[in-house]
Amino acid sequence: MTIRSAGPAQETKPAAETGTGRFKRALVVLLVVAASIGIAYGAGRLQTSSAIASAEQRASEALTAKSAAEAQLAQVQARLEARRRLHLALLQLEERNFGTAEQHLSAAAALLAKSKPDGELEKLRADLAAARLKASDDVAAQRAKIAGWISRFDALVPPAAP
Repeated sequence: MTIRSAGPAQETKPAAETGTGRFKRALVVLLVVAASIGIAYGAGRLQTSSAIASAEQRASEALTAKSAAEAQLAQVQARLEARRRLHLALLQLEERNFGTAEQHLSAAAALLAKSKPDGELEKLRADLAAARLKASDDVAAQRAKIAGWISRFDALVPPAAP
């Protein structure tokens, strides 16, 4: 007794060996690679955007600090120039140049106003603005008045430490 098959035996090839199987495998690999590249690009973009935002934040804070420092520097420069003008007024008074000395006092008052004074410094600015020098041979009283203003100024705005 022999067993026979009902029809001729047909061999079937696996799907991997056919042309369409190779195409599908290549397509899947290509899609995986494209997805990996997309994910890597997105992650890099996310990291970079947060780094850029952080850098922009630091830059804006630095600009704000710079503006504040420049404003403070302008005040210090105005006060320094006002002190110099007080000294020049005293020198011009010694030379008997009363008009020039008065101009220096007015300039010192204007510079102090520019430096946004408060309290006692504002009172000194008002005194300088109201000052009128009189031409005379005896300048001791006027010299003492200007020297007093210089001493008040130096007490209110002490020199910087070396």
